[in-house]
Amino acid sequence: MGILVSSPAFDRVKALAYLRSQFDPDVQLCHESPEKLEFQRTYWTMNDNCLAGQALQRLGDNAIAQAIRQKLKSIKLPFGHDASSNNGWADAFIDEQSIGHSPFRGTRCYRILSDGSLSKPLDCQGGLLGLMHEEADGGLMLDEENYFLLTASKTLSRHKDHDFINRDRIIRRIEQFWDMDNTGFRKKIDTPPASLKQTMNFAVYILLGEKCGWPVSFSPDIQARAKVMLNRLQLRNGGFATQYFIHNDEILWPRTDTFGNVETTSLCVMANIDPGRYYQI
Repeated sequence: MGILVSSPAFDRVKALAYLRSQFDPDVQLCHESPEKLEFQRTYWTMNDNCLAGQALQRLGDNAIAQAIRQKLKSIKLPFGHDASSNNGWADAFIDEQSIGHSPFRGTRCYRILSDGSLSKPLDCQGGLLGLMHEEADGGLMLDEENYFLLTASKTLSRHKDHDFINRDRIIRRIEQFWDMDNTGFRKKIDTPPASLKQTMNFAVYILLGEKCGWPVSFSPDIQARAKVMLNRLQLRNGGFATQYFIHNDEILWPRTDTFGNVETTSLCVMANIDPGRYYQI
């Protein structure tokens, strides 16, 4: 097990400082990441800021959390809801009552213009500049169980619907994303183990388990490994690495001085503090 034998303590003081430093009081939202100038000028409503509001509340900064909530609530979207939701995978983890749509749909990204209207759909990627919203309103994703985040959301939705037979079936499926090299979850189930893996998948897995009460369908070995791994990826600045690379049980990347982003860091905070609880917007 090498350096992965024990888990370091989560540093909540540094995590709070990180999220506070991403908050722009003029916009009343956190920007995407401190890594590049274009990321510092990009503000994602959902998922980033909705998750940041939850994380900041858990860290004890209710003032910024409430400012973010009020801003998101003030943005009315033509999808039948405001900017604190997107009918996507993250809603199920934030809202106790939210049950994911079935079948799940692909995502589209939009820039929210100064008059409140939306741009034409854009390819979803980091650093798009401006006020951005990601909405699960695209084409049908009929193979949603092949994607880690969507499978996790679907599992939690089945749990909320008291459909425990299908919940346990999907839990067993989600653990098929676990790499044979025992270092994390793949993004897609039908791809070979990738060198770079996503930190947020550890957090989502832990949140899923805590909210479901860790039924026996979860693998105790994967559960323990995920909890050990998560906080090894907290960076010197208090944020969490977005991706990582491990070889022979040693974390070769990221370096401790890389930047992280708001979405990943918020999920990791939520996985460390009251992960079984929901915080309604």
